[in-house]
Amino acid sequence: MAAISAKEIETKQIQELVELNRVTANFKTYDDGVGSFQTFAIRSIYNATDQNPILGVYIDDVPLVSGYGFPTLLNDVEQIEVLKGPQGTLYGRNALGGVVNIITKKPSLQPRGFVQISGGNLEQINASGGLSLPLLKDKLFVRADLGYLNRGGYMNNLAIEGGGELLDRETFTGGLKLNYYPTDKLSINLRSNYETRSVVGYALVGGFLVSGRQVDSLKANHPYEININREGVYDTQTFSNSLNVRYEADKFAINAITSVQITDRRTDNEDGDFSPFDLSYVRNGSNYTVSLGEEIRLHSTTTGKLNWVGGAFLYRVTDDIEFPVFNTALSANSVGAYTAENSTQRSQLGAALFGQAEYALSDKWSILAGLRYEVETSEAEGREFYTQAGVEFEAPDNVILSPDPSFPNTPNPLIARAANNETTFAAFSPKIGASYRASDRIFAFGHVTRGYRPGGVNIYVSDPAFDTFDPEFSWNYELGIKTSWAQDRLQLNLTTFRIEWQNQQLSTLFIQPTSVLVLTDNLGRSISQGLELETRWLAARGLELSANLGYLSTEITEFDALDQFTGGSIDNVGNRQAYSPEWNGNLSISYERGLSDDLLWFAGADYLFQSDMFFDPQNDIVQQAYGLLHARLGVRFQKLELSLWGKNLADEVYYSYGFGVFGFSQTSSFAGYGLPRTLGATGKFRF
Repeated sequence: MAAISAKEIETKQIQELVELNRVTANFKTYDDGVGSFQTFAIRSIYNATDQNPILGVYIDDVPLVSGYGFPTLLNDVEQIEVLKGPQGTLYGRNALGGVVNIITKKPSLQPRGFVQISGGNLEQINASGGLSLPLLKDKLFVRADLGYLNRGGYMNNLAIEGGGELLDRETFTGGLKLNYYPTDKLSINLRSNYETRSVVGYALVGGFLVSGRQVDSLKANHPYEININREGVYDTQTFSNSLNVRYEADKFAINAITSVQITDRRTDNEDGDFSPFDLSYVRNGSNYTVSLGEEIRLHSTTTGKLNWVGGAFLYRVTDDIEFPVFNTALSANSVGAYTAENSTQRSQLGAALFGQAEYALSDKWSILAGLRYEVETSEAEGREFYTQAGVEFEAPDNVILSPDPSFPNTPNPLIARAANNETTFAAFSPKIGASYRASDRIFAFGHVTRGYRPGGVNIYVSDPAFDTFDPEFSWNYELGIKTSWAQDRLQLNLTTFRIEWQNQQLSTLFIQPTSVLVLTDNLGRSISQGLELETRWLAARGLELSANLGYLSTEITEFDALDQFTGGSIDNVGNRQAYSPEWNGNLSISYERGLSDDLLWFAGADYLFQSDMFFDPQNDIVQQAYGLLHARLGVRFQKLELSLWGKNLADEVYYSYGFGVFGFSQTSSFAGYGLPRTLGATGKFRF
């Protein structure tokens, strides 16, 4: 586990979830290009187009199920922990790649609060505040926080007269926490959080049948430019509520965690053809997600030879999706302009039992074992149909008219379809390990863990063989040593690992008589192995240096995808895994010095780097090696703090995110730019 405190979060200027890639080696976060969900990559395990993440995100012990429902702003946070590898024997919600555990600040015994405001280029305004109060002495406490971010866009849209600015975004978040302690052993904690965000864009460059070479050329010759005739607006609202009841007995504690999360995502005017021509666009699309969870967790509280945790988790997730695509008269269909209506309802119903125990064989040796059993049923039903002026119709003989007489017209039958697919998967996920404590300052460990992510369903597929896709699994082998030197002023940790990933769930194009679908299929197997070096050195009073270095060696060992142009197979065997730079890490330095009892100054810098990386299994879309330099300088006088800061100071132009949709000899390539240089100032007052 890697963890950073509230002070480190402030020093590293981590304000958004996408900035967590500076916490530890071989752990990367990427913005999806429209601010809808984050892509995570951890030791080569990644999700690029699926909002159902491979990484579990918890806030105060409550799992967030949908990637659309992840928070954007990290406000009023006490600590962030990153656990690498499968964690299904410790947590209720399964996690194939690992867990990010966000711990917010608890209500305080005395009135406390803060107000902070920042301003910078790109018309950026970032404001936050928090207040903690005791309501009943030693019994009832409340804490509230607010956060706001408004930042102008940095993508120039050539198709809009005067130039549009895509990726303009505005986010507001608010949280309320009530902690009630009726007795010394019983606590009742209620937490509610609301976030709304609006993003102008679909700022991905590339498109269907656009090669990775072309996408790379756009970055080199026309950075931050896009050419689409419509600028979509993405509005997302998330509302998360939880009730955590904890009872602590003499030798164990029990937690009952009830959670309800609602995510409402609206899309309007989204360009559907990635071109300056008005061929198709999405209007008034929506994705409404409701997740319910109940977790009962027990764990030991004694310090004896045996320590254990166990529990049960029940959950239900429902999605109601409306996705209307309007095809204009310029799309050259023989029927003229029409709307393809898509109405889909999806649900996941699951249950899990999990547990892990560690037993001390001696003062130095300990062994551990864990097991998880999970069962999940996925169901999807929907209907796809076509309308003109609000009236439903069918046109089996519709064709796309070719503007070039030398090319034939393309059949495009418009026929209503309905689908209802269901599947159930279950699996055991074991974990075994051992540890050796050579001294108070040297600790070695080894683990073997099986990771698991359930399968699911595709709909509107003409071939029944593609109605469902299978679960994916991973075997994870890990050895590590943690050491402390020089009276605990120097920490040095080294870890080596190997992951065998099977039945990878990836997106692919599927051609059928009535349409072209993007569906999920089990396409591959891969192996990744690597090293992670993490150091922290308190070099002098007020001076701290740290370095994280990650090495990844990855290889796709099996890839079974059909080339739907030639009828042959797409062979990616031997390629590198996507989102897996061979080298990555960060270097940071922070220093503070008191000038008097009331006045001190502080400075810090952080350099994030990675080597060349591919965004797709075909190794067609590449992002060359790059580094990002961030810095901060300020003074603190009593309760007032003023600072100047900069992010991406060298103004590096890079793609933060990308993916390829394959199924053809040529990948369809998409990529989104990372944030350019931003500069600003911050004022903070604590009371």
